[in-house]
Amino acid sequence: MLPSRVREHAWLGASLLILGLSYAAIRMEPASFPIILTAQILLFLTVIHIVAFGADMLVNAASRIAEKLGLSQLMIGLTVVAFGTSAPEGAVSLVAGFQGNGDITIANVVGSNIFNLCFILGTMAFINPKGLPIRAELTRRDAPILLLATVMLFLFVGGNPFGESMEGVGFSWLRLLNLRLEAGEGVLLALALVAYLIYLYRMRKPDAEAAGAVGAAAPESSSPAQESSSLLRDCVVFTIGLAMMVKGCDLLVGHAEPVADGFRGLGAVWFAKQLNISDYVIGVTIVAAGTSTPEFIVSIVAAWKGRFDMTVGNLIGSDLFNMLGVVGVAGMVLQQPLAPPVTVAPAVIGSLLALSALVALTWMLMWTGGRLSRWEGALLIMIGIGRWTMDFLTQPGAAP
Repeated sequence: MLPSRVREHAWLGASLLILGLSYAAIRMEPASFPIILTAQILLFLTVIHIVAFGADMLVNAASRIAEKLGLSQLMIGLTVVAFGTSAPEGAVSLVAGFQGNGDITIANVVGSNIFNLCFILGTMAFINPKGLPIRAELTRRDAPILLLATVMLFLFVGGNPFGESMEGVGFSWLRLLNLRLEAGEGVLLALALVAYLIYLYRMRKPDAEAAGAVGAAAPESSSPAQESSSLLRDCVVFTIGLAMMVKGCDLLVGHAEPVADGFRGLGAVWFAKQLNISDYVIGVTIVAAGTSTPEFIVSIVAAWKGRFDMTVGNLIGSDLFNMLGVVGVAGMVLQQPLAPPVTVAPAVIGSLLALSALVALTWMLMWTGGRLSRWEGALLIMIGIGRWTMDFLTQPGAAP
């Protein structure tokens, strides 16, 4: 019987071959609908396998990096893993901003953060019979910072709900609520992220179990050069796993191109177009969920391996990177003359208020018993479903 590693790489090779053949069938001219549909289903299944394989590589490499550096799984989840899984949100937001779609720049981040807390965190708590254990550091330190970051984002890009009449009676600060992200506001968000990372570094506590594992596993003859080479190899494996996830998620979301007899393309967007779902709902649901797929897969793999600290840390850290890092960089870069400034529609205010309330609720739920129970996970899932239902019911008219 073949070794497990050989079998895994054989499956990966077969998946890449099926992926290539499926993509070629989708792009074939002309191609019948049954062939395209079959190819889409094969592409979806193989991409899921590739993304899961990449997530397994990333989690294993991140765990080894944490052990070699003597850091906790929570710290690695809040920083390195969270930064990596936020890459799709950053790419989508910046590209949309350069195309003049400021609504997508902000809405993608807000939608992804809601998806992370409702669907991913809720699902992780619901499927675990004993709920999801929560470290005290998260409730005392990171959750309040996440709520503060959400309020900052609302103040910077939200609209003035009171009108101009209130600004002359001691409420001049309401001018901040102008449905536009200024360059200075982007700088403040980015600086807040830098300050948070510095604070994490200064407050770090070596993981005793990790340090013990390193001490027990490391041979006495291992030299600093060997340890450095091993750490570099883990960093390379982490990067490869991340790249596989990001590209796989891009294929899962896909795109749709208008053609004479309908739409041609791949991924979830193509399926949505076949069902006549509007671009608005595709953006706030499918694209937001698609850019959160790395967080979802990493959370599942980490929880399956018993790395619950990495699971929760990845989600909280990713939300922080999205709001402070992605939006902050977008605010600094997306200014004249490089690109149109980031402006948003009044509808974004409701989403920002909903996100603020959700973060506050999640923080309160984390305090109860040091874990998220199954019913609390179910509550978060129901809130997410309710939010998506509202998006579908209030969507602009779908294209005929």
